[in-house]
Amino acid sequence: FFKQKTAYEMPKWLEFRRVLFRSNMVPQIANLNRGPWKLLETSIRGWVVQRNHPYVIYSGPIYGAGDSTIGTNNVVVPHAFYKIVIDTSTNEVAGFLFPHQAGLGNDLIKIRAPISQIQQLASTTFAYPGNATELPLDQLWPVDFGALTKAKQAECKGKAE
Repeated sequence: FFKQKTAYEMPKWLEFRRVLFRSNMVPQIANLNRGPWKLLETSIRGWVVQRNHPYVIYSGPIYGAGDSTIGTNNVVVPHAFYKIVIDTSTNEVAGFLFPHQAGLGNDLIKIRAPISQIQQLASTTFAYPGNATELPLDQLWPVDFGALTKAKQAECKGKAE
């Protein structure tokens, strides 16, 4: 990790450990986890660092009738996942809906979804600013991945010295 200079810095290790329990995990196929899911997480880090804005993120699985189970404890495998990203400086929000399948590619625009659809599928309502503006489904905040990589490398090099 590299230090993020915002109000929402990466949590301290002791705080971070609290989420590293199996009860806080859900099965996710490798192609999704290493593909568009990872790309969105990297993009979010880029938005935080490069825009210097605090973000609130909602994330989770979407379950439904007919979802399969795995293992001897019959762990339910969700059929989809979501992330809702809120820029708390501008009150802009963006929703992402990931079908739990391989082959989604790395085009985040293709997995954009309206917040209302995500709330309906997740059977919940998420708190976000009343004057929030949802980004059009064909838009994302800009991120310079090259600059993000260089900043991360510089931070890591500084820690190694």
